[in-house]
Amino acid sequence: MNEDIKNGLAIALDTFDDAKFLAQNERYRGAMNRCYYAYYYLVKEILVTKGIIAKTHKGLNSEFGRVLIKTKEIPLKYGEYLGYLFKERQAADYEPEEEIGQEEVDKALQMVEEFINYIKETYQ
Repeated sequence: MNEDIKNGLAIALDTFDDAKFLAQNERYRGAMNRCYYAYYYLVKEILVTKGIIAKTHKGLNSEFGRVLIKTKEIPLKYGEYLGYLFKERQAADYEPEEEIGQEEVDKALQMVEEFINYIKETYQ
């Protein structure tokens, strides 16, 4: 496995553990934030292997789609997962009137775990 991806995976796994801890303690906004960032850190490092440094969250999403999803190196659903996690993290962090509950967090946790496992298998 490439060192950049290995480093991104280590950070993603640590952040994912934080998300699970927060979810278990019904801290759903924090858990959603950590789910997004676990995914973000891993995508960021995969893009680095392609020589791409995304400077914004939207830029990361765009480059992930352009470089990895459109070329079918990574399946489309993982781009959709990133979009969902970004939207939910925005709501959790900046929209106090939006409800972030167990259902949304459970879905996010599943997405992150699936992506982590995909990356482990694909980029070993």
